[in-house]
Amino acid sequence: MEAVGFRPPPALQVVCENGIAFVDLPASLVSFDTAGRHQEELESERPVGEHMLLQFHRKVTSLVRHMSGLDDTLRALEIVQAAALSQAEGRRVRV
Repeated sequence: MEAVGFRPPPALQVVCENGIAFVDLPASLVSFDTAGRHQEELESERPVGEHMLLQFHRKVTSLVRHMSGLDDTLRALEIVQAAALSQAEGRRVRV
C-alpha cells in the first residue's frame, strides 16, 4: 500500500486484506482503509485490563460512549496473537 511511504517505520505494522495499521506505542494508532486515514490517540496511563473493566462498567451503567463490542475486542485479541506468532516464527499467519 502507498500508505507505508507517508510515515516513519512504526513500532508495529499490521497489514490486512482491506487496510493497514501502524501502532506507535504508547501514543498512537494510525490506520488506512478504503474510507481513508484514521488516527487514534492511545491512553497509556492505565493497563489494558483496567481499560476493559472501565469500558465494561460504562456499558453496564449505561454511560453512553461509542465503544467496540466484545466481539470486536475478541477479534482484535486474535489478530494481536496472530501477529505475535507471525513475528516469532518469521512467517505470515492468516487470521
